[in-house]
Amino acid sequence: MIYPALAQMKISLEPSTIEVGTGLLENPFIVLSLYILASIGVLLFLIFIIRKFFISGSKIFSSFQKVVLLITVPKEQGSKEEPQKETKDLISQVENLFAVLGGLRAQRGFEVFLAGRQDHFSFEIVASRDGLISFYVAIPRYLQRFAEQQIHAQYPNAYIEEVEDYNIFSPQGVIRGAALSLKRNYIFPIKTYAKINGDPLNALTNALSKLEKGEGACIQIMARSAYAIWHKKGAKVASEMQQGKRLKEVLRKVEGGIFLNFLWNMFPAKPKKTK
Repeated sequence: MIYPALAQMKISLEPSTIEVGTGLLENPFIVLSLYILASIGVLLFLIFIIRKFFISGSKIFSSFQKVVLLITVPKEQGSKEEPQKETKDLISQVENLFAVLGGLRAQRGFEVFLAGRQDHFSFEIVASRDGLISFYVAIPRYLQRFAEQQIHAQYPNAYIEEVEDYNIFSPQGVIRGAALSLKRNYIFPIKTYAKINGDPLNALTNALSKLEKGEGACIQIMARSAYAIWHKKGAKVASEMQQGKRLKEVLRKVEGGIFLNFLWNMFPAKPKKTK
């Protein structure tokens, strides 16, 4: 006799559940909210697709719109009155150049949001198929004069020539490429020429000089100025670490954003037990 009662109870509950669900869909406020959320979702999806299309096309277009400058610096010959400069002193001049370029105002605005940034500098060491090693700088046209002035400020005797883009490829050749990235987070310092004995450029040029006849290679360093928030992250991590916080916790807080930080504060990690 218990089972029929349960069956009757189940049957009597089902219509009320359906009525409640139907009532929610009949509420004009809820229906309007659903339409708005659906419209926002579709709009964001369309913006994402359009932006991805524009950025992809802009990268290809802008790569063929840059000015290619061939940089030739005469080799310094030391004399009795004026001895030859040390390697670190020569490299420090390039450091000043990068510091000036890094101080440029980063591109911003709706056009940048839609099509991406175009203010990249490309520093290239090229070994051509005839065995000659050359140094190039590829930059946007509107930054050409600025770049030439900064190069001459550090290397007054440098010869800068605008040339056609080089071609190290051959129709029947095999092309291989590789990209280098930082092993650790970008906020950590890297080893620079100041802590390296000898000329770090020698290792690169020696490797390029060993290419076979008809082979070509290029080492390309892409650089651009960063937004202020990029610099602030490193300073914020250093400040948090000085307060005794763990690195993993600090990086999570700095890079997580408002929403993720809220969740992490709601469910904090358990502190490690000290032995």
